[in-house]
Amino acid sequence: MKLDSKYKTCLKNGDELIIRSAVKSDAKDILEYLKKISSESDNLPYGEGELDIDIEEEEEYIVDIENDSNCIILLGIVNNEIACLGNIINESRERLMHNAEVSISVKMKYQSLGIGSELLNKLIGFSKDTKIIKNISLGVKEDNYKAIRLYEKFNLKKTGRNKKFFNINGVFFDQIIMALEIHSQK
Repeated sequence: MKLDSKYKTCLKNGDELIIRSAVKSDAKDILEYLKKISSESDNLPYGEGELDIDIEEEEEYIVDIENDSNCIILLGIVNNEIACLGNIINESRERLMHNAEVSISVKMKYQSLGIGSELLNKLIGFSKDTKIIKNISLGVKEDNYKAIRLYEKFNLKKTGRNKKFFNINGVFFDQIIMALEIHSQK
């Protein structure tokens, strides 16, 4: 699904952030973004060089999401480059379709400017608008304190833990599962 319009706001540093739905023609830029963030952070489920996706596969994925009214990919654009990426992906099976997974990433040079808050706000708003999604959840590396604080700011609660989920250079880290019940929000 697409966001009905572009959302614009001013960041803490004065730059303009534009949040919009991803479209098929964004595939190449998204893959470059994913390559860049995978080299910047150990907080992702993949490391540098581990994503084996080509442009055609990414284009197909974007089109599939566009055609699903309960899923969305949002891009945050600053100075004509992708600064952040977020998505809501839900189950297509009837018994589980009220559940959705959220993921968010922000390029290192754009962190601590309020981008994560703007993006998460839009993703939660989208979830509420679907009238289908009742629960959103995500997994976060146990020592990603900035992300955990962000999610807690939006009332996501810690609901579980996957032990030794991440293996970063031979060191294991747990994944904290966090969730938000959409129907309980006013």
